[in-house]
Amino acid sequence: MLAALAVGVFTAPLHSTILAQENSSNMQSPETTFTQMIAIGRITTNDPSLLRPQMAQEVQDTVKLYLKGGIAAWYTRKDEPGVVFILNAATEQEANEMLAPLPFVEQGWLAFDYIPIGPLEPLAQLLQAPAQ
Repeated sequence: MLAALAVGVFTAPLHSTILAQENSSNMQSPETTFTQMIAIGRITTNDPSLLRPQMAQEVQDTVKLYLKGGIAAWYTRKDEPGVVFILNAATEQEANEMLAPLPFVEQGWLAFDYIPIGPLEPLAQLLQAPAQ
């Protein structure tokens, strides 16, 4: 049951967009409505003793955000301390509002840069009828 709900949370926006594209009479230029954000987080403090007492709450709040469907995937950075999230958010403002309540963000210890991502739209050219 939970697995079905989780799958529904993550596939509903994409599924709706695909159906809209399939029902569109103009297959040459499908309108893409499903967008995500890459949120690249970096730790902004050089004092790890500040982070340790808040780490349990940070992890709990992040897991809750994941379980609500806000975070589609999460990774740790290998180049410096921080995280990378793939967020189910259509705008930078929406992504920022989603992450702002996290304890590290509230304290100013974690800052994010955002990159919007979406479907690889040039693939739509493969759907066009071949030239005769």
